[in-house]
Amino acid sequence: MGNVLGLWRADGTNTNLIQQVQKDVVIIINHKGHPMFGLFKKDPLKKLQKEYEAKLEEAMHMQRNGKIREYSFLSSEAEDIRLKIETTRQNLEK
Repeated sequence: MGNVLGLWRADGTNTNLIQQVQKDVVIIINHKGHPMFGLFKKDPLKKLQKEYEAKLEEAMHMQRNGKIREYSFLSSEAEDIRLKIETTRQNLEK
């Protein structure tokens, strides 16, 4: 905005310049080439990765305590989360 305000003229000849600047700055693109409308949106892969690691750690503790049924149940849930991570990655790459 500082550059636009520096070019502001009182005689009204600046309207075309302002309209052109507004057309050029409508969408900001991030480093991956995606529009930055979700600037503060959390990364779904990070969330899923944390869930996956937490399930694996919980399963490990169950296995160490001799609770094999709980271990297998938590391992199965961790595998489901891992599959979600893979599908999400594939969808984001498209």
